[in-house]
Amino acid sequence: MDRVTDIERKTLTIINNMSQLHRIPTIDDLCQKTGRGKQRLLPVIEQLAHDRKVKILNAKQVIMLPLPRWYERELEEKARQTDIDL
Repeated sequence: MDRVTDIERKTLTIINNMSQLHRIPTIDDLCQKTGRGKQRLLPVIEQLAHDRKVKILNAKQVIMLPLPRWYERELEEKARQTDIDL
């Protein structure tokens, strides 16, 4: 079983809780809620991504893995709309 540090656990909890509210947290959100600066938090997020616990969507957003169902539905809807627009 993988061991996670306290800050990893806290970060995962925040990401999970925000995901349940259908929000994708930004790095700034996570910094604010963990009380850590970007320089201290980015290595934690990168480690979680390496461990496949989160996915870094872009330079600003992080989401849980596996992807929440609501997020998958949004992606499917966007794909359908793109197909219709073509």
